[in-house]
Amino acid sequence: MKNTLAYLIILLFASCSNPQPKPAEEKIKMVFRFELDSAGNITNQEVKQDLIALAKRISKNADRLMLNAYSEQTGSKEKNEQIAFDMSYAAKRIMLLNAERAYYNVGVNVVGYGQPVNANNPADIQNRRIEFEYITP
Repeated sequence: MKNTLAYLIILLFASCSNPQPKPAEEKIKMVFRFELDSAGNITNQEVKQDLIALAKRISKNADRLMLNAYSEQTGSKEKNEQIAFDMSYAAKRIMLLNAERAYYNVGVNVVGYGQPVNANNPADIQNRRIEFEYITP
């Protein structure tokens, strides 16, 4: 009986110290496309709701993510980076309003025009996006 109890305690500690890997579906890259209004707010309500849900999930699970912001090629490097920055700022602001932990657990990488989805047409709006990727420890 004593040995069984000791074995159960060891088994319990072993299972607590070895966290299970995240399911593959949680490790996929998440891509959001949206427009900003003149005040820098996201106009698409569906995207807002998706960002809020993501922020709540990050807060609950203590996940760490990197937000990569891209733009289409519309002019100077500075203008492209400003567009990407504005998008990342709007997305992170929505996330912060709904889950404080998103401030600490979401890093931001402003790429600007780089790694276009549609390399044949650099000015294509499809290249304007933010992508979230899970950071693995």
